[in-house]
Amino acid sequence: MSDSIFQNMVRFVLSSDCQTIVVPDEMYQIVSKNKKKIIPYIALTDADLRSCELVVVHKGAMHRLGFGALAAVSFQFRPVYADEVYVCYERKGLIEHDLPRAGDAEEPEFLRHVPPVRDHMRTESFVRKQNRAAQSAVLISAYGVGNIGDDLVSFAAKKMLEDVGIGEVKLAGPSVSYEAICDADLIAVGGGGLFYDSDIVNCANYLYPIQEAARQGKPSVVLGVGVQGIKTEIGKRAYSQHLANATFLSVRDPRDKLDLTSFDGTLERTFAGADMAFYMADELRRVGQPFATEKPLALFSVSSVLEARLARQGHELKAVSQQIIATLKGRGYEVLLVLHSEDDRTLFQWLAENENLTLVESASYGLAATARLYASAGTIVTSRFHALILGLIFGKAVVSVFSDTGKTGKLISSYLRSIEAQCQALESFDLNSLTEKLEKATSPDPAEVAHCIAMTQMMRADLARVLTCV
Repeated sequence: MSDSIFQNMVRFVLSSDCQTIVVPDEMYQIVSKNKKKIIPYIALTDADLRSCELVVVHKGAMHRLGFGALAAVSFQFRPVYADEVYVCYERKGLIEHDLPRAGDAEEPEFLRHVPPVRDHMRTESFVRKQNRAAQSAVLISAYGVGNIGDDLVSFAAKKMLEDVGIGEVKLAGPSVSYEAICDADLIAVGGGGLFYDSDIVNCANYLYPIQEAARQGKPSVVLGVGVQGIKTEIGKRAYSQHLANATFLSVRDPRDKLDLTSFDGTLERTFAGADMAFYMADELRRVGQPFATEKPLALFSVSSVLEARLARQGHELKAVSQQIIATLKGRGYEVLLVLHSEDDRTLFQWLAENENLTLVESASYGLAATARLYASAGTIVTSRFHALILGLIFGKAVVSVFSDTGKTGKLISSYLRSIEAQCQALESFDLNSLTEKLEKATSPDPAEVAHCIAMTQMMRADLARVLTCV
């Protein structure tokens, strides 16, 4: 998309006299800061279509609006502006414009950009395929974006679908095509911390597939997702609207379920399991055979997200990292920097250069090699969620820096009390206390880890039960 075309459309929306406007999801954050009522595609309802005054149709995202909304717009609104990418429709009779109309002797130039909307509407099939038992699925997740943890839970979700009898499961990443949804019998979302509303585009990435499945009369399932903040009214409305259509809904922690039911009591049906990575425990342990090391290994993997949180308490992330590394070296460990996410690359490259350490880009090595690495470690220091879980699966001494209200805090309080004392909450961060914890860290209680694994197996059993009723 041309940036100038996008900016022109933003200016058109902001200058419009209309007060209730429907816009593409990617435009919402920019135009929703004024006093107009702005509705992104993913939160659009029938009630909104009855009252809105202006609809911005993105010709490349008409499937996101849906055929029903396009019909309502085409028959009750008129185009007032169009270009190569967008068509703006205003409710008929709302505001008098001195604009030529289609068929006039001097037809406006922009009307030549409108026919693609009608062309798309002609593609709607009115013959529904016969329902059949799900044989194929498309899985929407954060797979393939440079985070080894997201790759791990994506493969876990794929395996769970295969284990309940889905013969073909395609990994679509975070942005699935309309055609991929049309081709699949079952639409799946998960796992990972996918549900949050600080970015409406993220909402759309993982709610639109559920919405489109409902439009096509197909089952949709949500597998072990994490809820990482649904705080806005528009976000709560979007999640309520579309999760109601999920055939099966599961989250990775009881506190995630509480987050959902706090704004929608009908989501009480949600299955509260554990993170999908635990479902891969047997596979990880099978391939994760330890290799011989000259010195005991300590794996260091913190998130750059800590930088702002630590700064508020007078600490600098680089200095904290160096202190931890020095402590580990002092205990005789060879320290490896394990990059779990591309988000942390700048920090890790700096540490590798200044501390003369090896940087392991886990996503580039793949899950099997990463499993071997964690199996071979003695101690793991991390703020990365799936680095913690990999350490737990292999029974390693793990020290985690975490937020009480974040995903690690949820996991520890719900399932892993045995490691609580050796982990460091950001809310009460103390560097001296953290270095002391490094000296005392021990392996987790195997029964607690086994319980997390069992919760994912129960999730699979519940999924299988639900799908037999579809």
